[in-house]
Amino acid sequence: MSIFNDLLYSQDNIASKNCFSSIGAAKFIEGILKNDGIVIPTEIQTRVLPVALRGSDIFACAKTGSGKTLAFAIPLIQRMMAKPKISRTTRALIIIPTRELAFQVCEVIRKLLREPLTVTLIVGGQNSKSQESKLRSGSDIIVCTPGRLIDHLYNCPSFCLENIEILVLDEADRLLDENFDEQLKEIVKYSSKNKQTMLFSATLNDQVKSLATLALKNPVKIFADPSSSSIKSLEQHFIKIHNESLSMRESLISMICSTRNDDIILIFCDTKKHAHRLFVTLNLLELNAEELHGDMSQD
Repeated sequence: MSIFNDLLYSQDNIASKNCFSSIGAAKFIEGILKNDGIVIPTEIQTRVLPVALRGSDIFACAKTGSGKTLAFAIPLIQRMMAKPKISRTTRALIIIPTRELAFQVCEVIRKLLREPLTVTLIVGGQNSKSQESKLRSGSDIIVCTPGRLIDHLYNCPSFCLENIEILVLDEADRLLDENFDEQLKEIVKYSSKNKQTMLFSATLNDQVKSLATLALKNPVKIFADPSSSSIKSLEQHFIKIHNESLSMRESLISMICSTRNDDIILIFCDTKKHAHRLFVTLNLLELNAEELHGDMSQD
């Protein structure tokens, strides 16, 4: 299955009968997408591409799975191709909340790139010295998590953000949920004042609005399909835990799973260690459970 289909595209999110070239995508990019079975842009892609190609700042709110990655990747690549590189320096920065998502976004960028443009992935859990070498070489596009980027800004003297032409803050609500607000403020502060900034978020809250006010200049605001941001048949329940110990949470999860054993249940954990512990616990209770994670170092 195509990486694009895995990450970016859903037949349920089609909002336009346009082709990609009709909203500004280059023919070679349209050809790459077509080879992966993507021929019709989603609503967020249809609305973002023409604005992004003009170089305007963008504040876009669209649900997860709506195609936000292609919405910023296509204009980012085309704008950089249209303006030849003058010096060995990084020109575009894409900030992602997690390593796993950063890996996926980087692969999408790589598939759309044409030489001589280059992309580098900068995330935790990888060799820091190797990353420093790549940063010094002046990769055109960096896909990164904020914590590791800040580490390199402090510890790699030859790396700076002064020549950044395009800054993308993807999944801004999740970035803020992960307490990256101070790092994001530093990144905005140290990057070029003349850059284009695109901020994407699945939800809109006061923290996201505050970040947008700090990072964006006269942005074009795009809200794609807000009425269908959640499934109408979805039931949501909240359990307030006074004793927030891990064992208490696991006991409650085990109880819920035991009483709903005819249902398929998906449980999200904050670390792979926690996921494995819960997997063992549920199987000891003779519940049919499997664990799924990226098996990445969490040092």
